[in-house]
Amino acid sequence: MKHIFSNKMRLFSLTVFLLGLVTFGLAFSLKHSKSTQRVESFGFTITSTQTITTTNDGDKRLVAIKIRYQKSTGDWKLVTTYYNPDGTIANNDTGFGQIGKGVFRVDDKQKALDILSPMDSGSSSRLSAQTLQNSPDFLKEDNILGYKTFVHHIKGGDGGGYEEIYYAPDLQGLPIKHVFVSEAGEEVIEPIIIEKGEPSESVFKLPTDYKIEFNTLLMKIENMEAKGQHDGAERTRKFIQQIQATQR
Repeated sequence: MKHIFSNKMRLFSLTVFLLGLVTFGLAFSLKHSKSTQRVESFGFTITSTQTITTTNDGDKRLVAIKIRYQKSTGDWKLVTTYYNPDGTIANNDTGFGQIGKGVFRVDDKQKALDILSPMDSGSSSRLSAQTLQNSPDFLKEDNILGYKTFVHHIKGGDGGGYEEIYYAPDLQGLPIKHVFVSEAGEEVIEPIIIEKGEPSESVFKLPTDYKIEFNTLLMKIENMEAKGQHDGAERTRKFIQQIQATQR
């Protein structure tokens, strides 16, 4: 698929809803505030669509359907089904975030779990409504499928385009809707179903015969070292060593 957005915006899109999902237990864009607050939490499941509308012809097409299973503890699983332009399934992607174990992607072809980042208990802290509203990026409030959200507007780093991120305090502070706009078009990730209730434990079962890999983390270490971020590289090495120690 042709990428119609800037690298930065595209990376943010993947990070928030895939696996990092995919860096991170939770991915937030609050650059100016780190304040969190413990609030009552419950489990839920969100089904979302990812669509792209191109500026030239106004054509809108489905890119993916994403199902996120979220435990009240903060652990999660994300299953993404990608679609070809003709509507047929292109491929599937599965990721997990488990407190104390990390964030990882399931590679069924290689029968491996690729560790992407740590995920400690601090990731389960929730951003409060007050914190979200006090952010310099705050734009407005909105209602998404019955849940109040706080919309943050972020200008594109290249001087064009923008991102709008809809955070839901009652859903563990997660960003549940994303809008990415550039001259080429608009990409939207938005929920179509939100089901309240603890997901089944069977959803979170991992294959026991898959090997643990650190390909992504090793690339991160290499990039951090190249940028002079030696402390971050060392912390990542220690995280790898901790995981390896549990496998012995």
